[in-house]
Amino acid sequence: MSELNSNIPPSIINVGEKYFPHFALKKGVSLFQFAKLSISFLKEGNEYFIISGIIKENKSYESKVVFKSRLENHPNGPLKTQCNCDSWKNNSHCPHTSFLFLYYFLYIKNNKTSLLETSSEPSPYLTLPNNQLEAVYPENFGTMIEGPKYLIGASRNSKYTSLQYSLSQGRVVNFPEPQPFKGKLLISLLTSEQSQGGPKFLFSYKNEKSKIEKKISLLEHFFLFNWKNGEVYNLPFEIKSTLHDLKFYPITPNINDLLEIFKEASIKDYSDILINGIPIARYQIKTLTPNLVIERSKDKNLLDLKLSFVSESGRKVIPPNFFKIFTNKNNILSDFNKKIDFYDLIKGIFNFFVENSPQYRKLLSRSLYKSLILQKINFLKKNKFTYIFDNNEIYEFSNDFIISFFTSLVNVFTEKSFQYSTFDATKNDIVYSLKESSFFEGISKFNKSLSKHKLEIFYNKKPLKYWEFEFKTNRKKDESNWFTLELSISKEDLKLIKNINNKKDYFLNKNELVLLDDNQKKLLKYLTRYTLFESNQFKNDFDDSENTFIIPFSRTRIFEILELKKMGIEIDLSKKEQELCEYLLNPKSIPPYEIQHNLRNVLRAYQKKGYNWLRYLFDNNLGGCLADDMGLGKTLQTITFLDSIIDKVKRVLIVCPISILINWEKEFQKFSSLTIHIFYGEKRNIPEDKKIIT
Repeated sequence: MSELNSNIPPSIINVGEKYFPHFALKKGVSLFQFAKLSISFLKEGNEYFIISGIIKENKSYESKVVFKSRLENHPNGPLKTQCNCDSWKNNSHCPHTSFLFLYYFLYIKNNKTSLLETSSEPSPYLTLPNNQLEAVYPENFGTMIEGPKYLIGASRNSKYTSLQYSLSQGRVVNFPEPQPFKGKLLISLLTSEQSQGGPKFLFSYKNEKSKIEKKISLLEHFFLFNWKNGEVYNLPFEIKSTLHDLKFYPITPNINDLLEIFKEASIKDYSDILINGIPIARYQIKTLTPNLVIERSKDKNLLDLKLSFVSESGRKVIPPNFFKIFTNKNNILSDFNKKIDFYDLIKGIFNFFVENSPQYRKLLSRSLYKSLILQKINFLKKNKFTYIFDNNEIYEFSNDFIISFFTSLVNVFTEKSFQYSTFDATKNDIVYSLKESSFFEGISKFNKSLSKHKLEIFYNKKPLKYWEFEFKTNRKKDESNWFTLELSISKEDLKLIKNINNKKDYFLNKNELVLLDDNQKKLLKYLTRYTLFESNQFKNDFDDSENTFIIPFSRTRIFEILELKKMGIEIDLSKKEQELCEYLLNPKSIPPYEIQHNLRNVLRAYQKKGYNWLRYLFDNNLGGCLADDMGLGKTLQTITFLDSIIDKVKRVLIVCPISILINWEKEFQKFSSLTIHIFYGEKRNIPEDKKIIT
C-alpha cells in the first residue's frame, strides 16, 4: 500500500506508482487540494485514453497524458506525457501529468463525474477562477504555516497582509481584518500508523454553531485562516504561546510530546484534542504504578536502578517524556561537552523545583535543546498530570511524582546519579547506575522521601520492606521494682539484633534488603541494651525458637515505657498507668488542682500549668524538674506546690546557693503563710517544729 497521505484510494495510487517517480506522484496528489484544472480534450476507449488540460498552480501549465494499455510490454511503456513546466523531461514525467493521470482514473474512468459532485471533502481547485490574479494557497489543509513564504505561490519576502489568497470556492481575496477567536481549535493527533508518513497532527475549527471547518490553516502562531470563506481569526494568547513552543521545538515531536504540548491546562477552554480521530474525552483514562528494580550492573561496582511505569494489566508503558530526555546516553544531557556542565544543569533544575530559583536558565545557553528543556520543566510546574498514549490507551500520571523522584534522586544520590543514565526503549526502562556504597547509604532516605507516592522498589527481585520485629512482652510483679518485663525474642531476631549496625538505615537478610526507620533504630538500641547488658536473668523457653530476657523497671523509667509504646511495643499497663502515660505525654490535659485562695489571682496561666504538673507528679510518686527560664517564676510555682502538699509530707529540704537564701525567705513571706528555717552558719540546727528547711 502507498505511504502517500491522501484520500485517493490505494488501488489508484498503486497504478500511479507504476508509471510516475515518487516525487512527481506525491506532488500530484497534493494538487488535488490546491490546483485548478480546465480539461480541454478527452478521448477514451477500452484500451486507451487521451486527456489534456490547463492546470493552474502558481502559474498555468498545459499538460497532456496518453495511455495505451496494449503497449504495457513495449520498451517505452504504455504512458506518454507532455507539459510545459520545468520539471517535465522527455524521459521523466512531472507532477502536473501525474495529477492529470490520477484525476482520470479517480473521476472519469470510475465515476464519470466531477470531484465536486462525488467527494464529501471536495477539492476546490478543479476549474479556472474568473479572477486571473496570482494568489497563494497551502500545500495541505489543517497544518501550521511556518511563514508567508511557505504558502504556494508566495515569494521569499512576502507578508501575510500583502498576499492575495485563493479560496476553496475559486474566489481570490485580500488578507482581511482579523476577528476575535470564537469557538474551539480542534487538534487531531495521529500515530505513525495513522499519519502514514504525513503530518503527525492536523487542525480544524469548530465555530460557535459547532460546525467543523477542516479547510483551515494556522498562519504560524498568530492567525487561523479559513480557506472556505476567507475569514481570519486572532488566536488567543494561550494558544499562541503553546503554538510558539511547538514552532521552535528542537526535535521531531512524537505523539506524547504533542499530547503534552496540547494538553496544557491554559488552553483547555479554547481547544479539544482528538487522537486518531477519536475525541480524547471518549478514552478511559487509566493509571500507572511506578516500579524501581535494583539489579547488579555489568560493572560489578555499580547497581542499576531501573525505573518503569506499569499498567493495571502488568505491562510496562512508555515512560513520561521528562524522564526519557533527561538521560545522558543519546539524549539531551549528552549534548554537553563537559560533565560539569550537565551536572550544573541538573543541580539548577533541582533548585528550581525546590526553591523556585530560575538560575538554571542561564546554563541553557550551552545546550541546543534550550526551548525543549524549558517546555518540559514549565509543563511539570504548571500542570498536575502527564498523559501518555501507548498501545491505544491513555494513561494519567502525577507530575508531583516526577518532580519528587527527580529531586529525591539529586538530593540523596547527587547529580552524579545521572552520569550513566539511559533510556532502554526495548524494555521501557529509565536506568540510573550508582556506586553500591552510595546506594546503600541513601536508599532508606530515598524511599522515605517518596513514601507518599507508593513507589514499589525491588531488590534481588524481592520487594523492599521495613524490619518487622517479632517478639512478645509479659509484665511480672516485682517487690523491689515497679515491675519486671519478660521479653521473648526469636532466635533469628536475636541474631539480627546482635549483628545489625544500628547506625545504618538498612541491613541485608537472606538476600533481602530490609530498611530501618528512626523508630526502629531507637528500638534496636533499647533491645541491644536489654539483651546484652540489663537483663537480670536469661533463660531458654520450652520453645527452642525463642529466648526470654527479664528486665527490671522502676517508676523512674516511665518515659522509657512511653518511648517503647510509641514504637509499637505492647506493654500491659493498668488503666491508671495508661492514664498516667497519657497525661505525661500531654501535660496540658492534666486536670487542674486546687490553688490556695491568696495565690489564685497571682499565678499566670503558664505558672498554673507548671504547678499542676508538679502536683500530678507528686501524687503519682514521680520526681520532676521544673526548667523554666530565669525570671519566669519557678520559686512562686514551687511555693504554690509546697502549700498544697505540706500536710502530706514530714519535711521539705530546699537546696540553693547562699546568694539566694534570703530571696527564698522573702518569697515565702510574700506569698505563703508557711515558715521556713534557714540552715546555715556555724551553730546550725534543725528545729523540730519547722517543716521547710533551706
